[in-house]
Amino acid sequence: MRKKVIDICILFFLLKLHVFSQEGPINLTYESTMLAIGASSVYDSYFSPLQYDGMKFGFISERMKIFSRDESKLKLVSQHFFDVAYLQTANPTGTAVYRVGTFQYDYGLFYKLRTTCGLRLYLGAQIDCMLGFILNSRNGNNPATGKFHTGINLSSIASYALPVSSFPVRFSWQLSFPSVGVMYSPEFGQSYYEIGLGNRNNLLHLSSFHNYLFFKNIFTIEIPSGNTTFRVGYTDSFYQTRISNLETKLRSNDFYLGVSRNFFVAPGKKLNQYRHVFE
Repeated sequence: MRKKVIDICILFFLLKLHVFSQEGPINLTYESTMLAIGASSVYDSYFSPLQYDGMKFGFISERMKIFSRDESKLKLVSQHFFDVAYLQTANPTGTAVYRVGTFQYDYGLFYKLRTTCGLRLYLGAQIDCMLGFILNSRNGNNPATGKFHTGINLSSIASYALPVSSFPVRFSWQLSFPSVGVMYSPEFGQSYYEIGLGNRNNLLHLSSFHNYLFFKNIFTIEIPSGNTTFRVGYTDSFYQTRISNLETKLRSNDFYLGVSRNFFVAPGKKLNQYRHVFE
């Protein structure tokens, strides 16, 4: 009985290996991980009429892959984008501190345009979800406020590979901005104590260009070095809401450093049978 089970497992493995060897090229997953440090400013009229300035520390994880193995459908590329950040800012006199945390996840689909000369262009849309908080060290009665937004972003990616000393150095630029969504905001003067007691009217609002602005410019350079590809970058991001007589602004300029790779684990494949996202 055990011999039959072993024979069936070996037969299944050989069939799987044969199928893999007969299929077309496998799509590699592009993965990038970066750490960030930069300068930020925070303005939130729920707490104070003053702007708070300070430092930002962040982490970004990105994954991209061609959406289908079908040769006729290789124009779509998917993207998973995680952005976690912590801001420590102070008012102009240094007597109060904002501690800000944000988590953002975007899932996007991009259409790959026909290009030449090493330039790759992608146009698409992202489903965006952002969660965050602001803690105020001075306000004892109402020391925190929450941030939430979900919606659809429009986004574009440009990538160009430049051969330098026989190594392809890749330059990339991604721009994202919102179109329509839903966001959370309390009313002017509405405390979280009242919300906790059940006063939850008008907390969710339709968001669009009239009350919600967001853009993110991401510039990166990837430099191969041995078996490692280093990725350095700069990001300029801006977040603003104007709703219920309250206004919030988050602005940051960040520098990133990390690594990137292309990977796929599959038996029976040769290197020339892999397909890169940016090829």
